[in-house]
Amino acid sequence: MPSPISAEQAKKLRHPWHDRIIVISATVTIALVVIAVVAIALILTRNLQLGSLSPTMHNIVALAIAIVVVVPALLMFTRSTETARPKVTGAVVSPTQFPQVHALTRHYCELVGLEQLPKVVICRGSTSLASSSVRFAHAVITLHPDLVENHREDGRRAALEFALAREIGLVATGERTFTSQFLSAITQVTPYLSRVAQRAEEYTADLWGALLAPSAAADYFAVVSCGKVLWAKANMRDIAQQAGRGGLSETVTNWLLETPPLPWRLLGLSQLGVFRAERLAIYARYQHLRLELQAVGTSQSDGSFHALTHEAVARVFADMDIRNHASFWRRPRPLSQSQLASQFDDCAVADLAAQVKRMSMPD
Repeated sequence: MPSPISAEQAKKLRHPWHDRIIVISATVTIALVVIAVVAIALILTRNLQLGSLSPTMHNIVALAIAIVVVVPALLMFTRSTETARPKVTGAVVSPTQFPQVHALTRHYCELVGLEQLPKVVICRGSTSLASSSVRFAHAVITLHPDLVENHREDGRRAALEFALAREIGLVATGERTFTSQFLSAITQVTPYLSRVAQRAEEYTADLWGALLAPSAAADYFAVVSCGKVLWAKANMRDIAQQAGRGGLSETVTNWLLETPPLPWRLLGLSQLGVFRAERLAIYARYQHLRLELQAVGTSQSDGSFHALTHEAVARVFADMDIRNHASFWRRPRPLSQSQLASQFDDCAVADLAAQVKRMSMPD
């Protein structure tokens, strides 16, 4: 079944700075490739000697040749280790091992039109809650055990849903392909620019998570902020209201991080209604109480289930109307109490989930 999300819609999910960084990096990389190809051809035909170049030109040519010769090999080695390490240190998800996680993975892949199922690995050695990599078109998604261990009272693993949705969205849109990573090689090998690129990608991933699993956003960020034990008591409004109140130090701190400040990320998603029970209940009704109110399970064998959830995702996307993206370089403008109230429910994450379930139940 084709994805309900068109290429034009998927582009709207990318943070503007994500696009800008990729364009800048790709332009520089392609220019260096052209220089390298021309230089190598001239050297082979003995029309150029590196010793005759000025120090500046010598360094540019050397860098260009390194990009063409060294970076692809280094990239292949890195991608191989990133996909192999989790599989030899963790537990690979399958229909018989962690079947709920496997079913959820299949479901999100069908929603985004990803034909080949990524290999999902639960690995305690993971340094982040979730990450993804691709080698020879085979994607590997690594999950921290905290995501699988964390669940609501009804057993739903909402934080896991959001984390999987983020990574599958990035894989489906080509963020992990060799071509994409090669064209962004300049930012990846430049120490500070790699942090900037990572921050932009995090924002894009957050939007994918909000689209595919809107009612799971609060659970995920609660685990990010408080861990798998205290997450249920976290209040997204209390965390978000700190955004923009830290002065210059808050802005400078953001520049040094690989992941945007948590309050900034919450503000970026709050416009979509993912922290308001009333809006989340509407999303749940779109999905006929099957995707967002219960863990994905045996009902997936019903063909009508996929048709309904595809329609739901398309309607959720239209309802979100993404126009304003999260702050990137400068700290966001602090929200007043009335603004916070319009975008966040003032309650713990566990209470928010209970409200959504109660409001979504049929009369």
